[in-house]
Amino acid sequence: MKNSETNKFDTSYGALEYYDLGTGPAVVLLHGFPDSPTTFSHLVNTLIDTGYRCIVPFMPGYGQSSLPFNSQGIIKGSDASMLGIGRMLDEFLSHTLQGETLHLVGHDWGSMVAQMLIALNDENPHASYKIDRAVFYAVPPVVSFSKNITLKQLYRSRYMAYFQGFGVAKKIRSDKLAYIEELWQRWSPWNAEELAQQPQLQQTLRTLKKDHCLENGMAYYRHLLNPLYILRGSSLLRQVSLLFKKRSHPCLLLVGEKDECISADMYQGSEACYPHPDTRLEVLEGLGHFAHLENPEKVNAIITDFIDIHAHPAQRSGTSV
Repeated sequence: MKNSETNKFDTSYGALEYYDLGTGPAVVLLHGFPDSPTTFSHLVNTLIDTGYRCIVPFMPGYGQSSLPFNSQGIIKGSDASMLGIGRMLDEFLSHTLQGETLHLVGHDWGSMVAQMLIALNDENPHASYKIDRAVFYAVPPVVSFSKNITLKQLYRSRYMAYFQGFGVAKKIRSDKLAYIEELWQRWSPWNAEELAQQPQLQQTLRTLKKDHCLENGMAYYRHLLNPLYILRGSSLLRQVSLLFKKRSHPCLLLVGEKDECISADMYQGSEACYPHPDTRLEVLEGLGHFAHLENPEKVNAIITDFIDIHAHPAQRSGTSV
């Protein structure tokens, strides 16, 4: 992926940069923060070899992807809310994968946006594409997170509060993004030597140094928690109504046992959010927040087995909806 050419698509909310690799049924992979699309390189190679087409966007605000522009809010401007980002990606998929059935894989923030995409697709009877299987990885369904929140988890999530501060991005940049490295080491069970040898961390640092990428990534958290930003974004009530409704989709809920960003405890009862016979929760023993980089073979096998068209004959590609 690293040396592959990217494509660009102009939505009504702004431009989106993305990789389009392989042929076959589509899998859309959404990265989180602090990260970049190449985080999925191992998984993409496996999926392509298995016979899938991989669509991997730079999430809005990263690379050449714009943050969504909201012209309908109380205060007009960029909209890094889950609904704003979801609408932008929904429009992109409606054109790029028109008439097709796709699978979703979302890691970290990508998991939250994947949940929003399922909700938008589920409630649109005229949707031009259909979502089948979804993998919510490293962030649980919003409902189960809100029900299971503890003081210990609030402490783990203290970085979210830190990102609300004035001048935080400038300080992180002045420290050569050392705080980003700290988050990576905090969230996964790497020692300093192992982390230094992790090429995806270096790719992430290069991505976050470009333009306003760091600020844009932090904007996701501000639109989640800061009232001044929430007023600029899409309707909070609409977001809640979309995300708190049960959806009958087959979902793989994936979390590392040693994830110190969001612990496995936050997934308690998560299967009930997506009632389907194939929905299941899997806790990855000994692995952390970046399990797909810590043990690619194990994680790749679990994900490809879950979405594999041959393992699930009912799945149809290229179906008009």
